[in-house]
Amino acid sequence: MIADATQNKFGEGMLSGSKVASMRKDLKFAFERILAVPQEEFGAVRKSFEMWRNFNVIRLMGGAVWNQATELSQITGSMGWKATLGAIPELRALKRDIETGKAPNDILDHLENTIGGVGSEYINRMEFGAKDDWVRNKGDTITNQWLDKVDNGISKWAKGVLDYTGMTPLMIQQKRVHAVALVNHFVNVANGAESKFLTKDRLAWMGMSPEEFAQVSGDIKRFTKPKQGEFGKGYTMDFDGWTMEAPETYSKLMTAIHRESRRAVQENDLGSMIPLMGTTLGQTVFQFMNFTLHGWNKSLMFAANHRDWTTLSTVLHGGFLASLAYMGRTLLGSIGMNGDEKRDYLAKRMNLRQIVANSFGRVSQASLLPNLFDTLSPYPMFSGLRTTSDLSSLASNPTYQAVNGVLSLKKVIRNAASDEYQTTSKDMRGWFRLVPLSNVVPITTMLNAIANDYPHSENQGK
Repeated sequence: MIADATQNKFGEGMLSGSKVASMRKDLKFAFERILAVPQEEFGAVRKSFEMWRNFNVIRLMGGAVWNQATELSQITGSMGWKATLGAIPELRALKRDIETGKAPNDILDHLENTIGGVGSEYINRMEFGAKDDWVRNKGDTITNQWLDKVDNGISKWAKGVLDYTGMTPLMIQQKRVHAVALVNHFVNVANGAESKFLTKDRLAWMGMSPEEFAQVSGDIKRFTKPKQGEFGKGYTMDFDGWTMEAPETYSKLMTAIHRESRRAVQENDLGSMIPLMGTTLGQTVFQFMNFTLHGWNKSLMFAANHRDWTTLSTVLHGGFLASLAYMGRTLLGSIGMNGDEKRDYLAKRMNLRQIVANSFGRVSQASLLPNLFDTLSPYPMFSGLRTTSDLSSLASNPTYQAVNGVLSLKKVIRNAASDEYQTTSKDMRGWFRLVPLSNVVPITTMLNAIANDYPHSENQGK
């Protein structure tokens, strides 16, 4: 199909044969990723690692909802608080959106249906792959039937963790708030308002020259009408009329919204990650680091290129919101600890140096810098940075830490057989990291309370 679609029917010499072959290869790669065609052949080891990664999601991703607080800085920093708060009433439709999949207003509904953008996560994440991989590839045996049931159960549970701990719903709502604020921002500028955000460089990144932006602004005025919203002045947009009369400027606006929406509330775009991340090795070694890795281009390099007021505002907002999220997460994580242990934990994690370090470390523009620093430095600076690990270096890989936790379980046998050793609360907390939803309140609180029943050192009570 790709060969037929790319066949040169207008004469020879337009593109060399090697160039066409290379482009066909890239196009085939893109189509296969969109259709979720695996890069690797099925193998028992590869499938087992996939199941294990889904179990890691169940164990550790429940606490990742805190990351959405930092993502909000991308909206408030670029759009401003007034525009953001003006768009927040869309949150009133959260329940209806999840049940029906319909966006809560006409602008969002149009964006979702035309560019597959904001609010379409539940549609984009629908899985069309086979549910019987073990039977299909290894034979219809009782063992393989059982493995398929386990695989499907783990996959559904992992998806449920993302959906019901708030991770996916909050991300959708943030995207919708940003989209409404962004469209309103374009409309306000078209009607004479000043903008520190829509600079010449940022417009170029969105695909518009200053002249094209002027044309788009003119058509925005032509095809929008004011209306009275719930909390102030709003706008309705005649998308049907615009697409009929001025499709070029309409397409320019849709492209700009699509690009900025997927950058501000970060999306893992096709082509923005090296092919290694589609392999078992890459997905296992760098699990839970996709957004950090993508942030190298989408946030860090983008900020270095656009050194303007919007960049500074985004970084300042990010540090402020990240500090609130870090302090809140740390305080909730300490609930259930006994007095001395809680005091030591908070003294270590809640001192000014640690709060400032982790506020910077959670800013989107920091990307991999904190992880690289703690990997190379003999004195880690960003302890407590990650929601999925106690470590902040590249050794924070969940599989690596789980292996260490399993290996440390041999202490149970050693401690039971010897009078010289005893299981401590630190041992218990390490083993509890293997438990599903172990970093979600109130499960964390209950696990802390259980760990308190154990001595705090191997010599205590002797």
